[in-house]
Parts: sequence; structure tokens; C-alpha cells
Amino acid sequence: MFRIRIPILLLITLLFLINKSYSAPDLSPEKTAGLSGAVTNENGNTMPQVAVFIPELKVGTYTDSVGFYKLNLLPNGKYQIEFLRVGYKTVVRTISMKSGYTQLNIQMEVSPIESNAIIVTAPYAATPENMPYAVDYISREEMQFSGATTLTEAITHVPGVSQLSTGVGITKPVIRGLHGNRILTIIEGFRFDNQQWQDEHGLGLSDTGIRDVEIIKGPASLLYGSDAMSGVLNLVDEKPAPVDKTVSDLNMRIDSNTLGLNADAGIKGGSESFHWKARLGGDSHADYIDGEDERVPNTRFNGFNLKTNAGIVRKNLVSNLNYHFSFYQFGVVEQNEAKKKDGKEEERFGREMEEAYHQVNYHLITTQNTLFVGASQIKVDAGAHLNNRQEQEGPEEQELGNLNMQLNTYSVNTRYVSPTFGNSQLSTGVQANIQANTNSGSRVIIPDANISEVAAYGFLRHELSPLVIEEGIRFNNYHIKTEERGIPDSMGYMPVIEETYHPLTGSVGIVYNLTRNFQFKANFAMGYRAPNLAELASNGLHEGTLNYEIGNSDFKNEKNREADLGVHYGSSFFSFDASVFRNDFDHYIFLSPTDEYIKGYRVYRFLQSDAVLRGGEVSLTWSPPTLRWLELHSTFSGLVGKLSNDSYLPLMPANKMTHELTFNNDIWHILKKGFVKMGTVTVFQQNNVAAAELNTPGYTLVNLEVGGNIPGSRVYGTLTCTNLLGKVYYDHLSRIKPGSFNDPNVGFNNIGRNITLAFHIPLHN
Repeated sequence: MFRIRIPILLLITLLFLINKSYSAPDLSPEKTAGLSGAVTNENGNTMPQVAVFIPELKVGTYTDSVGFYKLNLLPNGKYQIEFLRVGYKTVVRTISMKSGYTQLNIQMEVSPIESNAIIVTAPYAATPENMPYAVDYISREEMQFSGATTLTEAITHVPGVSQLSTGVGITKPVIRGLHGNRILTIIEGFRFDNQQWQDEHGLGLSDTGIRDVEIIKGPASLLYGSDAMSGVLNLVDEKPAPVDKTVSDLNMRIDSNTLGLNADAGIKGGSESFHWKARLGGDSHADYIDGEDERVPNTRFNGFNLKTNAGIVRKNLVSNLNYHFSFYQFGVVEQNEAKKKDGKEEERFGREMEEAYHQVNYHLITTQNTLFVGASQIKVDAGAHLNNRQEQEGPEEQELGNLNMQLNTYSVNTRYVSPTFGNSQLSTGVQANIQANTNSGSRVIIPDANISEVAAYGFLRHELSPLVIEEGIRFNNYHIKTEERGIPDSMGYMPVIEETYHPLTGSVGIVYNLTRNFQFKANFAMGYRAPNLAELASNGLHEGTLNYEIGNSDFKNEKNREADLGVHYGSSFFSFDASVFRNDFDHYIFLSPTDEYIKGYRVYRFLQSDAVLRGGEVSLTWSPPTLRWLELHSTFSGLVGKLSNDSYLPLMPANKMTHELTFNNDIWHILKKGFVKMGTVTVFQQNNVAAAELNTPGYTLVNLEVGGNIPGSRVYGTLTCTNLLGKVYYDHLSRIKPGSFNDPNVGFNNIGRNITLAFHIPLHN
């Protein structure tokens, strides 16, 4: 009962605060800050339907038929505004708003290459080329129309990002060779933790209602605290409706391989001072078919999402209240399934969870508030994340018992952003995070526990043209206490563990603008992570591979130091990015097999050692000025990870190279503003493997995508075929590949040919 009352009281309190703060705005000229202007192209012609958006305020509109835009009731302050239209280079301007109207006219230039929008992950808004660390993003359109089955698969198009998978439904991102609790996921400014510490636990997030995903590559503990050791995934919610408009849309995606359907519908609207939105979506997928037309058993998954938001914009306040709910079920491929020979004769269209499966649902309630005090900003974000993970065993393992874990997370983040003094700006903050894990299932693999984290940090940014310098420092107090479970010295015993960690982290970075289009970057950052509950106290049998895992209560916290060097060049027809990094770890934690057996199950123990990862990424995009309808995009990423004894780290992704050739033109009068894209993905052979791993052969996949607007309608559609040639292959990061079940002859290939038909259908505009 106590766990139920807390979120209800929190929701009521937040609703009360928003209602209390909202009143009819004062529209008198001396009380109103506004922005208006005209947008033209290189020839001076007006440009309608240009998106005008201020990410920090979540306020936006479109230019009208004569290229004019107007935004009223903007808070006084300094922030960035972006102007976007397909086929043109995105324009970003910094503007200081005061009472009265500010005129800002913009001229946009043609650019076949999509340019960078504002990134909001950092304590300030900026474009990626003006950030010293490696950062990238992928838009909702790219995710929806790429042919990817999950959000995690979609972001693997970003160089340096891979996925650890158990089939197509259970996936988790890998950034520069690291995954799980070394990557921090942020939703609406709030850390997201759905107990993804185990390899067979997926991230479990959908792209429903997502505007884009921002990806920081490298330690970001200074800003976000523990777990942000290899990077951050920031899921940015979709934009609100244009001022004084109500819009709705429907998105659909059909997959041939999994017989899958993904759909979501949303509606949003509002005025200059109030906006709202709601979106409902879901997935349903059967088991996938590999390149040999063999069904891979129990890889089905299904579920649904609900997202709502309400926000206000006043002269001195911007406030948003968000609620997310998600319910998903994921089939788990177990060792017994892998050894069955008749399991592939089951119902092809079957979607019911008859074998072992995970059931994950969560409630996420957050509020984001910015108070403008003169030229300063005070930000207060708070939220509650209630996550329930159940693991239901299949009929053959029922005697093992089922898991039922409830993880409740409560956070409050406060931040002060100073006015610009000289060429500098200061951001200071205090963050508090409380977690409680409770078991109610018949089987327990991690103990009940309480975790608390309190931190203070300071961050400085200096803009000394042509140089940008950033530096910061953070102090944390991280406390964990577990409850005793079982009888000492018996199977499954978990002792009381109580530890406190006091990590000190920091970072320093520079951006040197050699020219307007050419930047050199250097960044040094530190990260940390306290051992998670599984690494400290695990003592039990895990489904899937049926390994008995044992933790170590004496583990020290992980610490890392990463140095990055990068260059960026970007023009209207050519862009180039390259970065190299070295990531040194103290007390790296990893799972390793032993020669021990408990009740016939092999024992795996968590170990700790120093480690180092080295690698880099390159990305190039080119559109010849005389052939604006043609675009070439290529990437390469690679890394090597080793322990201090010179042996290789487990689960390191192989080097990868991609090429895409896009033809932008109307397609036989069938599709307007259409395109045809041919691409290849080459993953090299992985020979740098840990002692318990097998070498994995390389492979090349061919992909094809055709899309555009359907004439006579506002419908946008694509037809995508991934693995066009039906290549038979398996990836090194697949947890069900041959050899994953302690037998090189037992396992499954990755997904075969998949044809995806996707539509975006505006319903009301």
C-alpha cells in the first residue's frame, strides 16, 4: 500500500503546483516578450512551412504563407532558437529576450545534407559541432523508416553504437564497447532504470512519441552521476503543436519477417501559454525467421505505451508535467529451446507467451520546471519511476520458480544557470536519487536493497572566439544497503551488504574553430559506477543459458578516464567527422565462467580487473553541388578492449563499416519528393575474444529503401528491405548465436530478410 500511495500523492502534488502557478497571462506590451520575423531563401524569396522551435522552452510554430513567424509570451532570458526545413541547412541563433518584441529575420541556404539541430542533453543548448565531447543524434523519422524492429536497433546506425541482443525483441545498446549499467538513459531529464543490469534484460523502450535520441559517447558522470561511464542516451520527447493549433497523426509499420505490427496515434494542441499532448502505441511480433527460413523459437514480443504531457509558458516560468506507462512481454530463448529439434514446427503466427518470458511494466511521472529570475535560470526537475520486472519460467523449468522485482526510483535535480559574465556562464546543481528494490517472487537472484545518491557539481563554459572551453567538477555520496536472505553457507545465501562510495569526477574540454565550418575538439572526462546488486550479491540460477551466477560483496567501485580527440567539417554539400578515444578503467567488473558446478549448473563469477578500451569513429557525407539529387554517406567504427593481463574483454563489438547511396527525386510520378537508398553494412570478423568466447565470422548485409509522399495526400510512406539477399549470419553480440549455450553446434542465426512498410499519416492539421 505504501508503494502505491507515494506516486499518487506525488502526482496530486505536481498537478496542484501547476494549477496553482497557472493564471490568465498579462498581455500588456510592457509585460510581454515576443519574437517575430521573416524567413527567406538565398534568392530573397519567402519560405513558408519553416519550423521555428526553442527546445529549452518547448515552444514552436511554423512560418505562414509569406514566410512570417511570431511567438508571444516568451520568458525573459537567453536561449537558442532553430529554423528547420527539409532540403535546407538548419539555422541556429542565440537570442536574449526582454520585455517587448524582438525582430529576427533569417536567410536559409539550400543543403542536401541534413545539418545538426540543437542538442539539449547538456546543461546548455548547442549544436554538436560546438560541444567538445563526441555527441550524435538520430531522429524519429530515421528510426521509424529505417526498417529497424526496435529503438535500440535503430540507433546502431550511429557509428560507435551497437546492440547486445537476445533475439530481436530483447536488445540493449552498446556504446564504444560498453553496455548495461555503464550507459545512462535519460527520459524528460529523468534517469531511467528498468533493471537492465543483466545481459538478458533489454532496455525495453519504444520510439513512440520520441522526437530524437541524443547520444553522448564517453563519460558523462559530471552532469548525470553514476552509470554514465560510456555514454548517455537522451530520449527527447516530440515537439508540441504549433501555437493555436490542434494536430493529430497516425504512424504504422508492418514487418514481414516477424509478421509484426507497430502503430501509434497522437493528438496535441494548445495556445501560447498552455500546451498538451497524448500518444498511444504498441507492438506485436511473432518469432523471427533466420536466413535459412528457420523459425527461431520464443523470440516473439508485444506490448503497448501511453504518453501524456501538459505544460505552461509564462513570463517567468516554463513548467511541464509528463506521465508515461509501458507494458511489454518478451519471449526468452532458453538453452533447452536451443537444443530442441522439433520446436521449429510450432505455429508460425503464434504470439502467446507459452515458454519462458519477461514481463516489464513501468509508470514514469516527471515534472520539469524553469524559473527565469532576471538573466538567471533556476531549474527544478523531479520524478518517480515505478518499474516491475517479472520473469516467468517455461513449463520445463517451473520448479526453479518465477522472479518478481519491483524497483522504485525517486529523483530531484536542481540547477542554477547564471547570467553570462564576460564570455562565461556558470551552471551549478544538486541531485538526489533514491532507489528501493523489493522481491516478491518465489525465486530471488538479487536481494532487497535501498540505494541513495546525493551529489553537487559545478560547470563552467567559456566562449572566447574562436575558442570554447568547458570544465567542471562533481562530488558524490553513494550509499547501498542490502537485506540478508537465506541461511549462511547455504545455496542462494545473500549476506547484508552496506557500502558508501565518495567518488570525485570532473571533465575539461575545448573546441577550436579553425574556420566557420571546421572545428577541432579535445575532451578529458572521468566517470564512475558503484557495483550493481547482481555484481555484489547475486547468488542464483539465471534463465536462458541456465548459468549459476555469484557476485562479490568486496568489489570496489569502477572508475574510468577517457581522452577524446575529434575534428568536424561541415558545409552545405560535404561533412566529415572523426574521433579517437582511449578509455582507462580501474576495477572493471565482468562475468567469467569457472570450473565449478552447483546442482549440475555451471558457475559464473563476477571478477574485477583494470582494463583499457581504444578506438574511434569516422563519418562522411557528400552531395556533389552539380548533382544535388545524389548523396553518399559512409561510416567506420572500431575498438579493442583488453584487461590488465593483456587478455581481451568479453562482448566487444567487431569493427563495422557502412555505405549508403541515396537518389533524391520523384519516383515514376508515384512518390513526390521521393528517394531511393541503397546501403551495405559490413561487420568484420571478430578474433579479439575473451577466453570463454569463440571467434565470430564477418558478414555484409545489403539494404534497400524507397520512400516519399503519396501524390494527392499528405501521407508519407517508405518500403524498406533489410538483409535484401537473405544473408545467413550471426553477430558476435548475439546472446543466442552458435556457441552461446556452451556448445559450438547449438545456437541460432540472426534475422533473415525483412520487408518493412511504414506510413506517417497526418489526420488533422
